[in-house]
Amino acid sequence: MADAENELPDEAMPVFAWPDPELFLATHYGLSGEIEPLPGDPPSYLVRYDEVVSRLDFCSDPDKARQFEAQAALLLHMHPETGRIEGPRPLETGDGILLCTFEADEDYREGYARVCAYPAGVSAPPSVNGATLGGFAARLIRDLAAAAEDARDEEMPALWSASDLRQAGPSVVKILREVRDATVRDPIAKAMVAALRRVQALGPELRSQLIHHKPVAAELVGGVIEEVWQPTGFVDPASLGEGWVVASLAAVCADQLLGRPDDDMMAFLPAVEAFHAELPLTEAEVKALWPLIIARIGLIRAAAERARVTDGLAEDTWLQPMREAFDRATAMQPAIMEAAIRHVLDWPLRPQPEFGPLLPEIDPDKIRLADLSTASTAFFEGNWRDPENDWRLLAKIAWDTKMGATRFGEYRLSR
Repeated sequence: MADAENELPDEAMPVFAWPDPELFLATHYGLSGEIEPLPGDPPSYLVRYDEVVSRLDFCSDPDKARQFEAQAALLLHMHPETGRIEGPRPLETGDGILLCTFEADEDYREGYARVCAYPAGVSAPPSVNGATLGGFAARLIRDLAAAAEDARDEEMPALWSASDLRQAGPSVVKILREVRDATVRDPIAKAMVAALRRVQALGPELRSQLIHHKPVAAELVGGVIEEVWQPTGFVDPASLGEGWVVASLAAVCADQLLGRPDDDMMAFLPAVEAFHAELPLTEAEVKALWPLIIARIGLIRAAAERARVTDGLAEDTWLQPMREAFDRATAMQPAIMEAAIRHVLDWPLRPQPEFGPLLPEIDPDKIRLADLSTASTAFFEGNWRDPENDWRLLAKIAWDTKMGATRFGEYRLSR
């Protein structure tokens, strides 16, 4: 018997839409302006009015709605008057609430919404100095810790972010399920496994706290000071969450390597140096940094490959440079990159193991070398044609000390 639900005609199946953003903003927030949809589901919108940019986010998941509330509680402590880096400012509805709840009717589903106004400032220019971003990321971590301390008495769940590198393994597996081409999928999976294995052993030693998981140029606003752009605030509250302190720096470094027109694989080091000057790294974090950079680059590459498949995007100029940057990064030896990080931080290198002879009972001063080269005076009257001649010469040269050797890599006149 056929499933009764499947026998309903299409027009009988209920379809619930999200509220119309223009009407919703006007009704609940008294706002109107130019509205631009953002990619993703549930939907989000940019709203521009009176030189202010705000973001409207919808959701239907109560747990995510609790995250909206937790983000708002934190962001209220990130205003310029606190002396901290500025974040988005949560806006109240006409009824004075920060989380707007709406009920279902015959047209719309039930759910939640929030609106945040972006901090004032201008977007980052195409090329931003890595040291600027590294230092900013460290200061932002300190400011977030202080804001969380101020908000500690407010009941709210722990903040989490989909960009948390502690969940990089499950995240990349989920993303790559939709990438069927093994020649594309397998190198990403292999690089992620290798990187995350290196991090796994260090996990218990890595500091965890509230961080911004993607303090990269595209997520920031700032101002021009002495003709140089300087970040002053961040725009995406969804990137706030608990995570490894060093993961925030890894995101900055990955962005530096992905956004470069050249193949300078050391271009991320100024960001590392500036971050460390503001918020000193630990030994475990120094070891984990390069694997985490690879993990972040791998996740970005995987998401781009999935978007190409699911959205039917052409392999145009945005994807090929990303693939090339991924290939360059994964081709680097982790030990070399860790040594480069230690060098720029003037970090004490790991003690080198002591080397000793494999055969300590042999006195190398007693070893006599047999010259079997084309210029050797030991060859005469065609004796080099004798298959046993090499052994005879070796025995002769070793007669006094009982130890003889041929010379490594030598081109011989004899066999």
